[in-house]
Amino acid sequence: MAKKKNKIDTLLKRAEKLFNAGNYIEAEEKFLKAQRQLNSPKIEEKLAVCRREVNILRGKELITRGEQSIQANNLSLALDCFKQAAALVNEPRLAEKILELEALTTGRQIYDKARSAADSGDMAAAATLYEKAAAGYLDLWETQKDHDALKKAAVCLTKAGDFPKALDLFGRVGDLDAQAGYHFGFALAKTGDYFGAMAQWQTLDFQDTAFSEQRATVLENAVDQVYRELKAAAGNVDESGIEERCKRAEEVSSFIRPDDSRALKERIEALLMYAKVIFARIKWEAADYEAVVRLVEDLWADPELIRLKAAACYHISKDRNKYLGDLSECWMDAVGTLNGPTSQHLDNEGKTTEIQDRLIRMAHMRINSVPASGEKESAKARFDIQARITADLNAISKRSGKKISICSARYAALSGRSEQILELIRENKAYFRDEQHYLETGGYYSRVGSCLWALKTGDIESAVKSLDRLETERTSDEFTQYARELIRFEYGLKALESGQKNFMDYFSSTHLLFEAAPAIEVRFSDRMLQDERDNVLAYEALTALLYGKRPSRPIARARSVLLARAAIVKYNDDKVTDKQFRVMVKKALELDPDNQFALQLLDSTNMEAEMDVLFKIMGKGKFEKAAQMAVDSEYPEIRESFFEMAEKISGMIHDQEVPPEFIKLDLERLKAAVIVVDPFHDLVDNIQFKIKSIGA
Repeated sequence: MAKKKNKIDTLLKRAEKLFNAGNYIEAEEKFLKAQRQLNSPKIEEKLAVCRREVNILRGKELITRGEQSIQANNLSLALDCFKQAAALVNEPRLAEKILELEALTTGRQIYDKARSAADSGDMAAAATLYEKAAAGYLDLWETQKDHDALKKAAVCLTKAGDFPKALDLFGRVGDLDAQAGYHFGFALAKTGDYFGAMAQWQTLDFQDTAFSEQRATVLENAVDQVYRELKAAAGNVDESGIEERCKRAEEVSSFIRPDDSRALKERIEALLMYAKVIFARIKWEAADYEAVVRLVEDLWADPELIRLKAAACYHISKDRNKYLGDLSECWMDAVGTLNGPTSQHLDNEGKTTEIQDRLIRMAHMRINSVPASGEKESAKARFDIQARITADLNAISKRSGKKISICSARYAALSGRSEQILELIRENKAYFRDEQHYLETGGYYSRVGSCLWALKTGDIESAVKSLDRLETERTSDEFTQYARELIRFEYGLKALESGQKNFMDYFSSTHLLFEAAPAIEVRFSDRMLQDERDNVLAYEALTALLYGKRPSRPIARARSVLLARAAIVKYNDDKVTDKQFRVMVKKALELDPDNQFALQLLDSTNMEAEMDVLFKIMGKGKFEKAAQMAVDSEYPEIRESFFEMAEKISGMIHDQEVPPEFIKLDLERLKAAVIVVDPFHDLVDNIQFKIKSIGA
């Protein structure tokens, strides 16, 4: 017995050791063997602890295994593990996990059935099953950011023709893929919301002919839908409602694609115009003229809008020096529309002309009445130019019998009629008074017309900057070439005056301008002849460049005068010698023999040269030679200078401290020289008196 007891004691000791070490599984096994023999309450307590701890360990293992099964997408195994774990441990989150997995498993089973129904073509049943797969489990789906079942249910409902219910489901779904987006738009179109359908289809990029045709039809219907909304709101005074409809029209225009038909694009353009006209009328009634101008700014296709803008600008400028530029730009266009099909006096040309003249005078008075400013001067210049152009175009239109709508260069560019007007100008070249008149008129309608306008209205900086961006160097169009060269020429003169070092760059092709418009060359030459320029040397260099490329008579005259003036500047600055100075003056005369300034300068130079020689020979006592020079000279000043110098020399000789006989001899020689020039000159008696005084 003692030996057996020792075995149990050893077993209990090993069990205790395992228990204390936390090895509850093996400890439970040892305690259980001992309990079978001893049936001890203390051992039972130990067994209870072991069983509890073993359950906890097994529960954790099952939970870990369940999580791993979820990762492996084995939901049934995960569900079994979690259920076993729940039986072993008291873990509240396991109950939630089990419910989620049961729902998910059920949802997927339904989802699979729905997919089978869709594959068989039973869309209504598929939609019901897809919706059931999502119903009750929506929180789970949303947590996982997966609305696949709802999207598929909505798509199936659309295919089944239940569009209202499909739209309800689409409204509950977040992001839509391309297929869902298409069916959402289709359902919207089927319920009459063509605008909403296009908004859904805008991002779709299906390269499919059937879809393209379908999209075009829906877009046409969307245009009609917005038009009906606008028309319904047109009689409503609610400004916010009209504004919202106008925004819808702008949004419709954003749906257009490059490959859409021209007819469709024109319908949308017409819709935009209609929307803005309605809104502009409301703003007009409210006297918000600036809003009117903004609304019709880019809509130049309708005569009514042109007149509306002109009238609005007229009202704005009444009390404020504002919008004068817009007024001067659009007023003549508005006046011109009175000749169009909307004119009330189309059958009475005299009445139309009378009204047009009165309107032009009104604008003139308005522009002239505002306080002086740069904007006023620019607007006045623009209006005057446009009035002259309009008069010319009307005249040649009547003369040629070719009836076209006369409009400003900007309006012509926007409406695609620039070339039509240019052709009219070319065909009637004989009408214009000279080449410059012809070229400048066409220049306003050329590719660089906006630059020419800027130049003529005082903004030369903007003109040359815009010209540089247009890259028109290679154009063969005579009007574009004229405008380009004129702008460069005028800016070059400004650059010269302001001291820019690269001013010559702007005159590299000025000879082409002078060839096309000799009148400009003549005016430039006359300006050089009349003005006393501050930058003489720069202008002389410029005329040298121009003369080298175009040795015309006007440039030769200008260069002749500037070369003579440059000679003076360089001589005074000790940059040329006397000889070089005379060479420059002679060259100036070769360029223009009639250059009176150069002639006088050369004459003065020759006289001064003779005067220098006279001074030198008189100083050396060569009185006889000096006398002969005075007699031979064509300049009276040389004769007078001879007598003046002779008088001074006579006094200097008489006062010298040398023997009297030498003084007397020099005076005799001087008297003889004076007698050669003028025997009756008073100086002869004066010198004789000095000689006698020495002899005494």
